[in-house]
Amino acid sequence: MGTEADNVIGTIQLTRTTRLVFSVRPWKGQMLAHVRKFVSSEKYDGPTKSGVAMRGPVLMSVIDALTQLKAESPGAQEKQFAKIHKAGDIDIMVTLIPPDDLKALPSVDVREYVDSETYAGPTKKGVRFA
Repeated sequence: MGTEADNVIGTIQLTRTTRLVFSVRPWKGQMLAHVRKFVSSEKYDGPTKSGVAMRGPVLMSVIDALTQLKAESPGAQEKQFAKIHKAGDIDIMVTLIPPDDLKALPSVDVREYVDSETYAGPTKKGVRFA
């Protein structure tokens, strides 16, 4: 499920075949917290491309935002809930995504956003979960 340097903190089972894995490991001399989706199926068992890494202070801000989000009532529109500065021109956005089905729960998207001279918008680095 990763390298020996990984220190898995915990997992959250999202579906029968998908889970979020939380780990801490060094990268370029700094400890980073990682959140990554993993899948387990007949064809593949391991990490997906869906994930994000962050330093401790950014992680604490994301945890605070997710804790506050629990009290939020889902609306019919997508709502940016928190914007957390990561580094340089990169922020992490915590966004509440309304469900397609009115009986379902909304999704939470935790994703890196870039605001540079050449591109402004979301990146592939992030996770979405119900």
